Amino acid sequence: MPFSLLIARFKEAVVLGLVVFGALMLLALMPSTVSAADPAVTPATLTVVSNNASTTLAKVGNTLTYTLVISGTDSVPLVTPQIKLTGLASTTMTPGATRTYTYSTTTYSSGISDGLITFQMSVGASTGNSTTTLSQTNLTAANVRFDKTVPTISTITSTATASGALKVGDTITFTLAPGATEYGATVAGSYNGRSLTWSTANSGVSFTATYTVTEGDTDQATALQISSVVITDAAGNASSAGAGSDIAKTVDANSPATPTASPSGGTYSSAQHVSLSSVGASSIRYTLDDVAPTCSSGTAYAGSFLVVSGALQVIGCDAALNSSSIASVTFSRRSSGGGGGSRRTTPVSVTAPSVVAPAAPVVVASTLGSFTRDLFVGSAGGDVKALQVFLNAHGFMIAASGAGSPGHETTTFGGLTKAALAKFQAANGIPAKGRFGPMTRAAVSEM
Repeated sequence: MPFSLLIARFKEAVVLGLVVFGALMLLALMPSTVSAADPAVTPATLTVVSNNASTTLAKVGNTLTYTLVISGTDSVPLVTPQIKLTGLASTTMTPGATRTYTYSTTTYSSGISDGLITFQMSVGASTGNSTTTLSQTNLTAANVRFDKTVPTISTITSTATASGALKVGDTITFTLAPGATEYGATVAGSYNGRSLTWSTANSGVSFTATYTVTEGDTDQATALQISSVVITDAAGNASSAGAGSDIAKTVDANSPATPTASPSGGTYSSAQHVSLSSVGASSIRYTLDDVAPTCSSGTAYAGSFLVVSGALQVIGCDAALNSSSIASVTFSRRSSGGGGGSRRTTPVSVTAPSVVAPAAPVVVASTLGSFTRDLFVGSAGGDVKALQVFLNAHGFMIAASGAGSPGHETTTFGGLTKAALAKFQAANGIPAKGRFGPMTRAAVSEM
């Protein structure tokens, strides 16, 4: 090859080398098109949820799931993000849909303090741009609060600390004090077979529930303590079963049966000895004046008694003062003439409860047959006493105690005798004037 040709090709090579070198230098001086602020590392959403009943709470054993969605396009390849929860090792997140990554764990438990969960997440691109660090402050929804502390029960007290028996309709109020304030907690517990509804009026400082004695509940002859009460916090941690110890009252939840009378109501030609009974009753009270008896009012039944006609009402009561329904039985007297005119038949309602054995029939004094004169206020004598004996024996008592009461009749016709006689007359269709005249004497002589 001629020397001149060699020189020419050398020059061409030098020129080409200079062009390539210049181009390379130009590229080196140009800025990168990807930076730390590139949208490829900007989170569109970052969320965490718990599989607890409340997705913002977690207890030991719950699963936490983090989901990161990065905004932008796929023009810049991404490195799979790394996540590190406080107290746990750094872990690679799992790729999912485009630019979506997830991480789930059930190991966030022991050794970690209660409170909002903290974490760090590293996000970057494979082209070498700087790494972006994310944390709980970058969450685009609520964070999860970790609660591993099991609640405790400090005390359970009641309002049934005095002795005695609870009857149907009476109540006991229970108060549970947790070991620490438990906002959002629930309490489960029953008493005497009846489920209780617990509530708090002070944001979890204490919880209360009320038991009401209901007809048919189980009777308790000795004080029954509440037990098996459990408090569960908002995260689902449940306490050990708690119990109370201060109840002193017993429970009587079954009322006596509606009373019965023997004989039962009807129309009779003579006065009837009436006996009363009521299953489950420890006492019976009755009235003959159309006023309904109660467990504290009316005449205490102590044995059979005479009923001519009129209204007899009876109630049965047990030791706790549960009361039966009031029974009503109708008695009436057949009409008969003589001694001053006829009398109309008057129906009588008789209500009867009893658990007391009937006493022997009352024997009215034989002097009843010797009534020969009218008696009125101011009258005195043996026939006045005989009249008082008659009225007391037939349920129209002169007095409950003292002068004029059964066994303490007097020989003086006063205001009490007049009032009792008027009731007898009204019950037998006689004008209720309280004067013992021919019509009344005729009625008495027939008994």
